[in-house]
Amino acid sequence: MVEVTYNEAGQPVRDRRRSGGAVLVDSRGRIVWSSTELDAGLERAGLQWTRGMRCCDALDCSVNAGEAHGCLTEQALAAK
Repeated sequence: MVEVTYNEAGQPVRDRRRSGGAVLVDSRGRIVWSSTELDAGLERAGLQWTRGMRCCDALDCSVNAGEAHGCLTEQALAAK
């Protein structure tokens, strides 16, 4: 049996690890560049990231990682 996950609109959600796209942040955690693929995905989701935006604001780290776990970008870099 294959488990399928649906978003609020009822469409299948693609595995986010395979969706493509990249974002670059500077040493202060500010977005300096994002790929066309990422921008298109954000647009489909009704989101927009801008240059200079803090990565924790874009990723909503306090909700998605929890206060105790901190910045998702720092966690990703530490896991490399």
